[in-house]
Amino acid sequence: METGHHVLVPVFGILGNTASFLVYFAPIVTFYDIYCGGSTLDYDAVPYSMALFCATLSLYYAYLKGNEETLLIATSSFGCGIEVVYLIIFYIFATNRVRVIIL
Repeated sequence: METGHHVLVPVFGILGNTASFLVYFAPIVTFYDIYCGGSTLDYDAVPYSMALFCATLSLYYAYLKGNEETLLIATSSFGCGIEVVYLIIFYIFATNRVRVIIL
């Protein structure tokens, strides 16, 4: 029974990381609208700031766990990077008033 448990752990780990990558790519449609529209329209930066915060917390947790969490470190690092890119794009197309709120 215990051997079946060890076989399923990597499978669910890979499935979880795949789902995380899909979640990080979800706002691409929103940023396509922002790019084509030339402004942030009525979108808010708070979800992207909170996603960056969650990704950094996950990265911190993975570093505390040690070397056995390399997949989590890679996924969280990618998440931090993509969320920073989202916030930079949002900042570029935001109005001055919104830029002050973001910072």
